[in-house]
Amino acid sequence: MRFLVVLSAVVIGISALVVLDGGGSEAAWPGDNGRIVYRDEVNGGIWIMNADGSDRQPVTTANDYWPSWAPDGSEIVFERQAGGGIPLGAFITTAIWTVDPDGTDSTEIGPGTRPSWSPDGQRIVYSLNGKIREMNADGTGDTQITQSAGFFDTAPVYRPDGSLIAFLRRPIIDFPSDAGAAGAFTPNDIWTVNPDDQSELQFTNTPGVAEGPPDWSPSGDSLTYDSAPGLIVSTFPGNVPTTIQPLLPGALPIDPVFSPDGTTIAFTLLETAVLRAPAGVGPAIIPSDGTIYTIPAGGGTAAAVSGSELAPAEF
Repeated sequence: MRFLVVLSAVVIGISALVVLDGGGSEAAWPGDNGRIVYRDEVNGGIWIMNADGSDRQPVTTANDYWPSWAPDGSEIVFERQAGGGIPLGAFITTAIWTVDPDGTDSTEIGPGTRPSWSPDGQRIVYSLNGKIREMNADGTGDTQITQSAGFFDTAPVYRPDGSLIAFLRRPIIDFPSDAGAAGAFTPNDIWTVNPDDQSELQFTNTPGVAEGPPDWSPSGDSLTYDSAPGLIVSTFPGNVPTTIQPLLPGALPIDPVFSPDGTTIAFTLLETAVLRAPAGVGPAIIPSDGTIYTIPAGGGTAAAVSGSELAPAEF
């Protein structure tokens, strides 16, 4: 299973999942709830299923991660990694692809990682060489959005009104290439940037803690992400955080995303196991399972998506 690091309840590099129909993407555009797109670690590739877990269908079969629906549901953008697996300490080459939900018209549009759609579905925002960039859906018109030196920026996602892009920022010294090194850990904070004037605002400031990739509510007045306490929903721009799903013994809730109607959040529960390491080496924490859950956006009881608890690795 693909795994980089778990420290302070944060996972860097696990595949994404998104809930929507023809009206949402990783930033949940307002609309009706529909299908979930996710990464299947065992069968490989990007898959889709109904929100109740039924009708699972493969979309791709390669080493693909971080899928994001177009706002009208007509396409999926995702990251494709070269080769198979991630050797410890290795750097990986990634490219951005689009594909129709039925698996047809698969197209490579350029290098990069962690793509998602603009609210109008005309452009794709992504990370390349530690900077947030944006390009047309066909790969033309590429523009660099973040400019700050000394940082590595990734996991961008547009606010549904198009006014801001939320993203993760971490010190670039530990991740000298776009792919990053498997096994490394650095703290992340969430920032926002105005795509027009490139003005930036730091949203979280948690030294020693690595926030996970953010996702906007459909109204744009809150962000959800994973952090040391668990799954967080925080008001924007005021940043009043609420933990809606705390950490569990041996299980980390990660990668939360809003549903298009804003009432529900889907996330991956990553169950971990500690392996006995050679003498003189500390115990290694590895993932043993990934299950897709949903939880009310205001907090409550989380429930596994039917069938996901039976599959060994869905993200």
